Amino acid sequence: MNPDNDRAPAPANNNDARDGRAALSDRVRSLRLGDNPAGRRPSRAGFLPWAACSVLLLTTVVFGLKAFCAPPAPAEGPPAADTDQASPSYAGAPASAGEVVHEARGYVIPTHSIQISPQVGGEVVWLDPNFKEGAVYNKGAKLAEIDPVIYAAQLKSAEAALRVAEVNLQQVETGSTLKDIEAAESLLKNLAGKLELSQLDERFNRAAGSGASRADMEKSIVQVKVDQAALEQQRQTLAKLKLLLVEQRLLGRAQVQKAQADREQAAKQLKNCTISAPTTGIVLTKKVELGGYVNALAFGAAGYLCEMADLRDLEIDLNIQQRDIDKVREGQDCIVKPEAFANSESFKQKHPDGYHGRVSRLMPVADRSKGSVSVRVAIDRDQVPPEEAGFYLKPDMSVLVWFKKGKP
Repeated sequence: MNPDNDRAPAPANNNDARDGRAALSDRVRSLRLGDNPAGRRPSRAGFLPWAACSVLLLTTVVFGLKAFCAPPAPAEGPPAADTDQASPSYAGAPASAGEVVHEARGYVIPTHSIQISPQVGGEVVWLDPNFKEGAVYNKGAKLAEIDPVIYAAQLKSAEAALRVAEVNLQQVETGSTLKDIEAAESLLKNLAGKLELSQLDERFNRAAGSGASRADMEKSIVQVKVDQAALEQQRQTLAKLKLLLVEQRLLGRAQVQKAQADREQAAKQLKNCTISAPTTGIVLTKKVELGGYVNALAFGAAGYLCEMADLRDLEIDLNIQQRDIDKVREGQDCIVKPEAFANSESFKQKHPDGYHGRVSRLMPVADRSKGSVSVRVAIDRDQVPPEEAGFYLKPDMSVLVWFKKGKP
């Protein structure tokens, strides 16, 4: 066998072999990271972060220049209703208001608001069919009734106890103690008479001198002493009986007075089962329903039946800034208009100049957090007819108040 026949045939052309190795080397080199052949342009993705940073920087510079060149913003101040206007006549002020020194926004509050709370607790067994928010009641009108069974029983028991106490007092006035006193007084008289006889017998024996025996003389002396002791003891017994009568009378009268007080209290409790309107007014809030339980002292039960107020007797609660408080004084005339009806033709026809009010008081303590002083303006009751109560002016409704100029 010829060994030369087993070898692989040599390439026909050495140039082809070198070209193949060069191509393979180029392919491997192209797969390496970070290898940028000379003359190749970098990819477009490499410029994106730099472009984004340039745009952000340019935007920041533009907005900074605008903020630097813009005029300063006006300082924040109180609401428009609490800020004075430049002109003497404030915007929106009625023509009849005259010269206005200050304008403010306030809120309507009842001058007197009453929480109707029953003095007894129990189940509501009757409720007026018209009892609801906004219902109008006159003073003394019946609103509701608490279950009266327990309180009626307590009244009967108190009346029975009163009768027992009265009988006991009557027995004291006509009973055995009084008879014992009469008997003791009679016995005291008898003992006093017996003592007089003993003393007379003693004087007779002394006057007789030697004519009376010594035994009779001593006997008369002893008898006088015995009768004196018996009389003194009876006096003490009579005094004790009289003192006992006085004590029995005081005790009987005290028992009668206590029974009378218990009866009055029970009668008052029974009367309190009927809840009536304490004043003429409108129901603002309703807290109970028919069949519910009401008790001012019980946890988890309604504490009061409702809240009522006379909405003809109103005030305006305002917060005046401390820098403007010198423009407001007690008794100052004001004009009040509800904001909700500022453009209402019906309101303008009935109250073309608004409501007339007067500063009733300035609160003695300022509000540190708001930098203001609370002021109350009272509205004349005569300006609110009964049919308008609670219509144009409702509690917590916002109103505008113009303070008129007057003498300081």
